[in-house]
Formats: sequence, C-alpha cells, structure tokens
Amino acid sequence: MMTSLAPYSRIRPLHSRRVQRLAIAMLLIGLLVVLLTGLFRYQPALSAAPGYTMQLVTAPDLFGGFIKTIQTGLEQRSCQYMIVGWSKDDALYYQATCNSQTQFWRFAPQSGASGQVADLPDRISYGSIPASEVLKMVRADGISPERYESVTRPLLLKSSGYVSDDGHWTAIITQHVYGPQDIVVLAPARSANRSKLTSTQRILSPSRAEVGWAAKAVG
Repeated sequence: MMTSLAPYSRIRPLHSRRVQRLAIAMLLIGLLVVLLTGLFRYQPALSAAPGYTMQLVTAPDLFGGFIKTIQTGLEQRSCQYMIVGWSKDDALYYQATCNSQTQFWRFAPQSGASGQVADLPDRISYGSIPASEVLKMVRADGISPERYESVTRPLLLKSSGYVSDDGHWTAIITQHVYGPQDIVVLAPARSANRSKLTSTQRILSPSRAEVGWAAKAVG
C-alpha cells in the first residue's frame, strides 16, 4: 500500500516560515525597546554643572524609569524623599515614602551600591551648605530660551546641601516642579575642590524614631 508523502513535505517549509516570523517579531520588539529606552530615559530635574559629577541615588530600573518619565509629563509624584545624613564611612542614609509606605535606604557613592536597611546607624551627621551654594553646582537642562535657566534652577532644588564627613560628597533633593522627586549626590571633578567644612558646621542627624515622628508630622 502506497502512502503519499506530499502532506509531510509541506511541514518543514511551514515550520521554517513560522520560525522566521517569530525571529522578525522578536527583532522588532527588541528595536522598539531600545527606541523607547532612548526616548523615555529618565533624567532628574537637575544635572551637574561643569566641574562636578552627579550620581542619581534614586535611579529607577528600566520600567520604573519609563513610569517616572510619564509622571514628569503628567506632573505626578509617587515618592517623597528625606535625607537623614551621612555615616562615618561616607554612606548616605535617606527615607523614602512611596504609596504611603516608608522605608530607609543606604547609598554608597564610592561604589554606587544601594539597598534598603532595617535600621539607621547610631550616629550619622551631615555638613550643611545653603541652597544658594548648591545652585552653583547644578544646571537645569532643556530650558528654552536659555536665559530662563538660572531662574528655573531654584524651582527644581528642594533642599540645602547635605555634605559627607570628608567634605567630598553633597546630597540634595531635586524635583520636576510638580513631578517626581529624586536624591542626587554631587562631587567635584577634582578631589582638591572638596568643601571646606569645620567641625562646628556639622549637624547631628536625628534618630530613626525622631525621623519617623517628623515624617508623620509633615504628613
């Protein structure tokens, strides 16, 4: 008894076409993700002025960056931040209140490592510099006409400068007017330009209990 092989001969070309279509679809999706990442890459409200470097402490992941970029356009804010201070090993501690949940975080600018912490160190402090000095360290990008940049800059700065124990790192809070907030850490491009802070200028940060009480009072 003879069996025709014609139906089976079409299986391989059909399967090959499906694989090709799937590969093309995956390629197009990949290109779309790259394009959206470039178009919607999140940037904080302020950038570093010439002579300074900046690290985004509250850097979101890819999806979070997309959401924060959308929130910037819609003037929405899901998180509010408060800087607590610096530890002796130059690690920054801050409080994040997102969707009514409050957490404490630690950021090490030397390595860029960031993580949530269960408690604050026994003793943290910071050196304070006024907002007028911080404004010399930052710029407001994308402002047009450019002559309005200097008057827009103060609107995007939401704190004074919190300086680390060695005077090298300065943490600030910046905000897209009514949009998302961020914490960034600034540092001089050359270590010789470190802030000149005396011991009398250092401020002892409150304990965790006091920080929590202050957050409730503000809320």
